[in-house]
Amino acid sequence: MAEIRALINYKLRQNLFTHVVNETTEELKRRGTDSYLIFMKGYSLGMCGNTQAAIRELEQLKRKREVAYPALLALLYFHRLAKKVDRNEIETLEVSLKTAEENVGDQGCLLASSFFLYTGDYQSARRYVTRVLRAGTKAQTPVQIQAASLAAWIEVSRNGTTRGETDDKDEAIESLDETNMARDLDSLLVKAKYYEQQGRQKLALDQLNQAIAMHSWFVPALIEKAKMFIAAGEWDQANEMCQRVTNASTDGSTSSDDNFEAIMINTLIDVVHQGKVVKENFQRLLMSLSRNEPNNAKIHFEMSRLFARLSGRNRELLQMTVKLVSNACELEPKNSEYVAEKGYQYRLMGNYGMALDTYKDASRIDESNVEASYGMIYCQLMQGQVEDAEQQLEFLSVIQGSDGSNQSASLTFLKALIALRKDKNAPLHLKLLNLAVEQHEQSQRENPASDIFLIYYNFNPDFLVEIAKEYLTHLNSPENNRGSAGRNPNDESESESESGPTSVGLALLEKVTDRVPALLEAHLVNAKARFEMGQNDRALLTLSHCLTINPAHSETHLIMSQLHLAKKDFQSANNSLEDALSYDFTIRNYPIYQLVKSECLAFQGALDEARQQLEDAMQLAGVRDGVGSSISVSDRVSIFVQLASVYARLNMLTEANNILAEGKSTFEGTADQIKILVTMSDIAIRNNDFTKAINILAKVPPTSLLHIHAQVAKADIYLKFRHDKQAFAQCYLDLVASDKSASNYILLGEAYMKIQAPESAIEAFENALRMNNNDSRLAEKIGKALVSTHDYRKAQEYYENALRNMPDNKAIRFDLAKLYTKLRQFDLASRVLTKALSNTDMEETNEGDFKTLTGDVETLLLLVETQRGSDEKKEMKKTLLRARDIQNLVLEKSRSQGSEMKTMQKKLAADICFDIAEIESDDDKTIQYYGEALQSYAVHEPSMLALAKMHLNRHNLDACLEQCNTLFRVGAGLEEATMMMGDLKFMKSDFEGATVQYQNLLVTNPNNYVAMEKVVSLLRRAGKLSDVEEIFQNAEKKDPRASSHAGLYYSKGCYFRYTNNITDAVKNFNLARRDGEWGGRALESMIEVYLNPDSANMWEDIDSGEGSSEAVRVAEKLLRELDILGGEKSKKHKVLENYHLLATRTKTNIDLAMQNFIEMLEGDIDYLPALLGMSTAFMMEKSSNKARNTLKRIAKMNYKIEDANEFERSYLMLADIYVGRGKFDLAQDLCKKCLSFNKSCSKAWELMGVIMEKEQSYKDAAECYEKSWKFEHEASATIGFKLAFNYLKARKYVEAIDICNKVLALYPAYPKIRKEIMEKAMSLLRP
Repeated sequence: MAEIRALINYKLRQNLFTHVVNETTEELKRRGTDSYLIFMKGYSLGMCGNTQAAIRELEQLKRKREVAYPALLALLYFHRLAKKVDRNEIETLEVSLKTAEENVGDQGCLLASSFFLYTGDYQSARRYVTRVLRAGTKAQTPVQIQAASLAAWIEVSRNGTTRGETDDKDEAIESLDETNMARDLDSLLVKAKYYEQQGRQKLALDQLNQAIAMHSWFVPALIEKAKMFIAAGEWDQANEMCQRVTNASTDGSTSSDDNFEAIMINTLIDVVHQGKVVKENFQRLLMSLSRNEPNNAKIHFEMSRLFARLSGRNRELLQMTVKLVSNACELEPKNSEYVAEKGYQYRLMGNYGMALDTYKDASRIDESNVEASYGMIYCQLMQGQVEDAEQQLEFLSVIQGSDGSNQSASLTFLKALIALRKDKNAPLHLKLLNLAVEQHEQSQRENPASDIFLIYYNFNPDFLVEIAKEYLTHLNSPENNRGSAGRNPNDESESESESGPTSVGLALLEKVTDRVPALLEAHLVNAKARFEMGQNDRALLTLSHCLTINPAHSETHLIMSQLHLAKKDFQSANNSLEDALSYDFTIRNYPIYQLVKSECLAFQGALDEARQQLEDAMQLAGVRDGVGSSISVSDRVSIFVQLASVYARLNMLTEANNILAEGKSTFEGTADQIKILVTMSDIAIRNNDFTKAINILAKVPPTSLLHIHAQVAKADIYLKFRHDKQAFAQCYLDLVASDKSASNYILLGEAYMKIQAPESAIEAFENALRMNNNDSRLAEKIGKALVSTHDYRKAQEYYENALRNMPDNKAIRFDLAKLYTKLRQFDLASRVLTKALSNTDMEETNEGDFKTLTGDVETLLLLVETQRGSDEKKEMKKTLLRARDIQNLVLEKSRSQGSEMKTMQKKLAADICFDIAEIESDDDKTIQYYGEALQSYAVHEPSMLALAKMHLNRHNLDACLEQCNTLFRVGAGLEEATMMMGDLKFMKSDFEGATVQYQNLLVTNPNNYVAMEKVVSLLRRAGKLSDVEEIFQNAEKKDPRASSHAGLYYSKGCYFRYTNNITDAVKNFNLARRDGEWGGRALESMIEVYLNPDSANMWEDIDSGEGSSEAVRVAEKLLRELDILGGEKSKKHKVLENYHLLATRTKTNIDLAMQNFIEMLEGDIDYLPALLGMSTAFMMEKSSNKARNTLKRIAKMNYKIEDANEFERSYLMLADIYVGRGKFDLAQDLCKKCLSFNKSCSKAWELMGVIMEKEQSYKDAAECYEKSWKFEHEASATIGFKLAFNYLKARKYVEAIDICNKVLALYPAYPKIRKEIMEKAMSLLRP
């Protein structure tokens, strides 16, 4: 019976009264009459609204002397709640109650105490349970054990915070530690709740685990455990507990679909954390409620109010919560609290008219219902009835006390709304918002809840998001700018440390998303704010997270379109609009949709359509007057501004001026009014009236809140259009003259930096620093300004002094380390950074908090860059591994952080693993580190691309294909993935398919020169170089400036080189060599051409003496130019230097080159260009055996696309050696292998011809030489001679003569072919 009693008591505490009726009914069938079961059944029937049935049940206990008193208490309670109150019966019961109290026994005292506990009368509950617990005695009997447990529940339910209440609670819990109570389920549950209230989660879980171990079917312990996991943010474990509840239900008599508790917890997890199937889960909850608690008004009300506040104003979810609260209102129509909640939910849906009427109904039921009064005032404000709202608010304030001590956060928030909307009093608005947040937090502290449902209800994320929105209305206001002057909008670290209204609002949103990660509304408000602050990357990260929660959320796509628009990516903006529209067709009636669509249309030149869109937007509710709509002031201003701009472009200047005049009047006094003024000046600029543009902004007086914005905009006009740096600076000097504040001096300093006057900037920053000695950012700015003057010694001294004064300032420490690194003082840089680490011992690091650990990771990553500069690869790897280990700790501790922060930390963990993989020499470990990166952040694009490339190089083509498909699926690195697919098809010898992949990129963007160069190479390998010229033509048609682009010159140079047109190849490479992006590659190609113009074997003609030809001297000059290009020498650069040494053909230089190649191979034993270079050196030394052995090693290596040319040359060199030794079969195999990767390889066809010729198969030899001649583009005298000779031998005299004529036309001074072939062929033709 004790287990059943614990189960029933638990359900009563959860207000699951119908469940209790069902449980007690079943138990009474099994046990017969039982006072406890009858009482609890009667009480539960009454709480379900069935008072007559409750009275019938309780009447059975009136005649039982021991329990008559609690029965009479309950009868009185329900008679008073009856629709028709029987006064006579109540009087009779009151008389009987006094007599029954004198005769009540222990069982009756327990029932009376329980009754008072469940009805909220804790003092009476304590009085009766104390009568059972004898002072100074231990609980021995079952009744005393029940009493001790009940006494503990009374104290825990009170959850008092005074010293006396806390002592009472501790004493009650201590009494449960007796051995004979260790197996009592109710005692275990109350101890778990006690420890949970104290924050001692482990001890609480121990109690619940003990209960589960005793009775695995005991669902309450599993439910409470799931709730604790939710509170701790352990979502996976909470889900697991829910699954166990479902399994326990399935094993028992209850259907898994009817387990209300499990469904309730699952719905909470989905709404709070996952956001995936909210609608489906809530529908299950509704169905379960209708089956299991159809008449329980209280549980309908509680579930409705909780999920309404967690809905993020999702209309579908709110419609279902309204249905729930409507059920509660139908069950108890006179309950003012329920009716007011219904009004609140209408308000959340934006239906202020219906909400106002419902609030009035609630107020009529109970005039003292302050929540109804608050709601009416709020609705009046939203409907623009500010005067009426203010009058009601004053009345309420008087009632609650003018000192504000008894006022609620809701009332203070309403005052804040009126302060801004009526009085335009921004400082008072912010002050009241701060007070509202403080009161909200104080309310939670003073009324702590231990049940997770009540915790989330009290937290009320919707209210906090609404307050955050109010803070963010000051985004562009002077109040905000004073706290953030001089801030770089894209600098995340700086923005987080500020205390302006925007930062407070963002911090509030972060707090909400920490607790409710799936609340899309909070994420979207955050993203909008970041977007308006110019923090586009963080906004994009947040929006991407929103789409992982709900890919079909149209508003997210809509904001994403604004973000793309800000980046001038009109195609992506339009695509996002289409996505938004596909998920919700009504989105086209949103003002933001109209705004973005109009800008896309304007970009396409469809100005009339853009104008129509904006004019339609102006007619939407709230755009002109801000009433009845949630559209922000900033977006409203943007619509005015965009419409005026479109009018101006259509030369409708009257309309443009009218709309701007309306906007100026409408938004007067707001921070966004400056946008109107700037647009007015822009229109003047468009008409080349710069004086008018400046005068418009100059009219803003220094006393105006917009003065700073106006001066900045005016300065930009001077700089951008008049190119007057002096006037530009004067605007900021005037700003300082009007207000010598630190923030204005910072603006002046940044202005001087913008016009490259660092000395003046330093002076301005120093003035600001004198006014604010504690502003570490100013010290950073001064240091950076000194560095920009290239006075490194003074900058170093300044940073060192600043660091001595502010040793804990990491930003200054980092800047000093970067300066040391720039000056190649790597030891000093490492020393400075090492001091920034919290601990040098990893074990001590484990104990660090989140902020300390993230700081250590940042320090270590900067230390890696220092070590990279000194080429300390071993130390780099060691530091990166440590950074990875600490970052893993950061990930563990980030569970309490917001979802955006978690994503950032996961991405950083992936970046670190990627960096380790990039310096790892072992391929298997490299793949492992890439895998780790993807485990941390599944869509880490660099790792996905690198892993695909690794698989490609290892000839694991299926794995490469899978990785590429993943990239396509997640929409990351599409261009790179497309090129990778091309390489993959190339490895499969599908040259046509590979070419198509790259050509598809060129169809989309004909000026993609990376893809163009790759297509030229692939078409050469496919034997289709004739298709290249069309690609060049398309690029020049698409962009007239393409003809002068270095990428096009380089691609053309490659094409001419492949077609054996060396002169034009050098000409085009030369035109590209000065470019920052393509110059290095162009120089390398020129050097290769000069060192070996006809791709002949370098070891031939070695006896011709020292190579001092003009070509070698030019190559040497180009190598020096490549040195000047800057940066550390690449491996390829070093290889070219060694080929230059070989080209000199001197013994000393050949030996030096050999030694250099050996040193390169010591660093990487499989570095192919070095192996090939060493083989060439061996051949020049006449050591063909050594060359052959090295080349055989290359032939066994996996083919890599990036080394395609080196592999080709290696195969051909080895084949040449085999031909010389008469091993024709081996030589042919190598030639065929070469041709499998390059069908245009003339050298391979030439060697095949040589083999056939040596075997005296002249016809076959001629066929091979024909192809070699074709792929040399009929420009090689040597191949022409061999082809003509084999035609002669094959008795194809006409063909032989034709080839001779072609060779002589190109090379007239080549008499050998005339005498030995042409004349003979002609003589053999004569009869």
